[in-house]
Amino acid sequence: MISTQLALQLAHKFEQLCIEGLPVEDVYPAILEQYSEDILTVARIYEKFKQKPDIARGAPPIAGTLSPFLENCL
Repeated sequence: MISTQLALQLAHKFEQLCIEGLPVEDVYPAILEQYSEDILTVARIYEKFKQKPDIARGAPPIAGTLSPFLENCL
């Protein structure tokens, strides 16, 4: 699976080639659709762990609460 950022970079590189008949503009809606799916996935993960996140054993309460969210986002 290719990330949204890599897909945008690749589309931009093809756009810079200026090859006639290459439909680069048709790719951008698909990339934006993938980006919206990525955002929805992150929102679902956040909602799942928002109320009662998994806390690592021996971790301080605040840091342990934030670590699963940060791992999924970074």
